[in-house]
Amino acid sequence: MANIQKSTVKISLNKEKLTAVQTFLERKNLKIEEEFEQFFDTLFKKYVPKDVQIYIESMSQPLQNPKEKE
Repeated sequence: MANIQKSTVKISLNKEKLTAVQTFLERKNLKIEEEFEQFFDTLFKKYVPKDVQIYIESMSQPLQNPKEKE
């Protein structure tokens, strides 16, 4: 499998709003990190051209062994 590199993004948010979001996500057993990742995927699909999406996603797929195709 290809090595998927990750980057860290630092953003400033309204502290009270962040605390409120975290509180209500926790009540639903959800994590803010997972919600941000889903939102980022939405941005990726909305703004990145389809051919670029396919290329980037193909880089994160495991390489198939020719014998597995049979």
